[in-house]
Amino acid sequence: MAPILVGQRVDRFSVGPNLPDLTADILKNCSEFETLRQVKRTVAPKRATIMKWITREKVKVDRVACPWLIKKFLDKHAEFFFVPADKVVAEAQRLGAAPFDVKGVELGHHGKECSFEAILKKYNLSSDPALVLLSKIVNGADTDNTLWNQPEGAGLEAVAEGFLHLGFKDDHELNSAEWIVYDSLYAYCQEMVRPGKPDGMFK
Repeated sequence: MAPILVGQRVDRFSVGPNLPDLTADILKNCSEFETLRQVKRTVAPKRATIMKWITREKVKVDRVACPWLIKKFLDKHAEFFFVPADKVVAEAQRLGAAPFDVKGVELGHHGKECSFEAILKKYNLSSDPALVLLSKIVNGADTDNTLWNQPEGAGLEAVAEGFLHLGFKDDHELNSAEWIVYDSLYAYCQEMVRPGKPDGMFK
């Protein structure tokens, strides 16, 4: 190869025939990359089946706490349907949705336990002691509170009642607004469990 002088133009024509044609290689690689990019665009990523859930309309404690639990721990894309009580079973079959907090279903009240507790057991979430404490608070707000006698239950019931009077247009909107309460309660439960107070601050 002839020496290159200062100021001499260097390109693929002047450096000799033995140097690989980098321009051709670059163009080839760009072409292959574009082909792969086009293929990636046409192949949509698979998405897990979205869980569908249905319950009675005009939600209060359990029917806000349960959707919060499902969204946070089971399926963040879950869909919820709120319908008149006498239509839950028929609509559940039509929509392929799991009914909850309805009389006679698996994820409903059993004895003095509430629907939140049924979901906790069904989906093996009881290993989290903070969720267990939260379930007792939900139970206390949603029932007569004679099962756990959880002091925080009365406060949650009062807050849930207040949300009913804030003018939300439907059950979806109310749920979305009220979930912050359960985020806060869950954080409280975690703080109670950490220093060894699994029954909460007031017991």
